Amino acid sequence: MKNYSFLKVVSAISIAILGLSLAAQVSFDVPIGSGIPITGQSFAILMIGYFLDWRLSFVSVFIYLILGVIGVPLFAEGKSGIDVITGLSGGYLVGFLPAVVLVAKWEYAKRNDLLHTFQTFVFSTGIILIIGIMRLSLDLGFQRAIAIGLKPFWVGSIIKVLLALIVIYLYLRYNYKEKEG
Repeated sequence: MKNYSFLKVVSAISIAILGLSLAAQVSFDVPIGSGIPITGQSFAILMIGYFLDWRLSFVSVFIYLILGVIGVPLFAEGKSGIDVITGLSGGYLVGFLPAVVLVAKWEYAKRNDLLHTFQTFVFSTGIILIIGIMRLSLDLGFQRAIAIGLKPFWVGSIIKVLLALIVIYLYLRYNYKEKEG
């Protein structure tokens, strides 16, 4: 962050929080009635981690979580409050922090390697799911946590990873053409 102006840092963090908040509103209820929606948040986490360094990524997601906890309606379906973080979907939200840092750190070294990006996105999404399932296991037991916290989400997770990879491909392609021309 030492090479960025204050305005660039505040702008990057604000855009990341806005993007994550908007992605949270892309929300679909899971038919099993768990109260844990499928959202666009993990897609936003992948984008934030890819485009920002690990410190800005972490700070952006941390501020997003704090704002949501203190009552700003940023979470899925406009929810907020500590009960969201301590509730059934809280593990997924907390999982955003290590996932975004992982993407940012791993992508720093190999930014133009789509296979590496794909692997990083899959692994980071896996971290979100694992932490979410671990949280669910505390209340529901492991078998029920898998049934409620993984089975309804794995297809959507793959779709979000593939969409994120398409965005990165288009970004790299556009930047490559810009540098050639």
